Amino acid sequence: MTELLHYEDRGSGPCVVFLHPTPVDHSFWLPAAALLEPDYRVLLPDLPGHGLSPLGDETASIKTMAQAVLRLLDALSVGSAIFCGCSIGGYLLYELWRQAPQRMQALAICSAKPHADTAETWRTRQATIEGIEGQGTGPFFNAMLDTLVGAPAKERDPDIMHRLSAMMERMSAESALAVQRALAARPDSMATAATIGVPTAVLAASLDRGSTPAEMRELANAVPGSIFYLLQEMGHYAPYEQPRLVGALLRRFADENSVHSVAR
Repeated sequence: MTELLHYEDRGSGPCVVFLHPTPVDHSFWLPAAALLEPDYRVLLPDLPGHGLSPLGDETASIKTMAQAVLRLLDALSVGSAIFCGCSIGGYLLYELWRQAPQRMQALAICSAKPHADTAETWRTRQATIEGIEGQGTGPFFNAMLDTLVGAPAKERDPDIMHRLSAMMERMSAESALAVQRALAARPDSMATAATIGVPTAVLAASLDRGSTPAEMRELANAVPGSIFYLLQEMGHYAPYEQPRLVGALLRRFADENSVHSVAR
């Protein structure tokens, strides 16, 4: 039997599933999700190869990771939910929409451009893979911390790098390599974006170099009826950099789009 993903399941009410970036774990979402927890069931899995979740026996791909999320939902009797995903967590939302759109009540996509890797990005990712193979995960994690966290957050919260580093260090070199290869092979999702038929919020961070505001605006233009938010002075890890602001935005989005009414 395939081992289920590690997860935290908090609160009660309509379910909101939070999918985190790489190479961190579900703890990334805890501060923002706390604003929903009083009135929602908040489900926070560690994606395959992250945190305490096993990588699994299959070759890692965006498709197999999405299937692992669906198996967890089945095991927990979650028929449908609101989904929030950041970075690779957002890439999984495109795949979940392809595989099981009936399970998605609404989507919040943060820092997750729908485009496949460009030739330049692919070359950079291959260099990253070679670096992990030759030097381990240390330089890779340091580079991620340097590029994915906005400068204002580093200045405002000097401990943020330490906390994120602690999450990253739970990932093995084997998992880091498998996930980078999965990201390099991920499909382009622009055509998928145009088919999304549920309420969708697109969150772009002004300082994000990985999924730029222009790329996220292109996503918002492709998804019918989507809402676009530009998060000022934040980087790729925006929900962790300013969790109260992003959490309040997601709480409002959930309140407006939950299948069940929320007690006030």
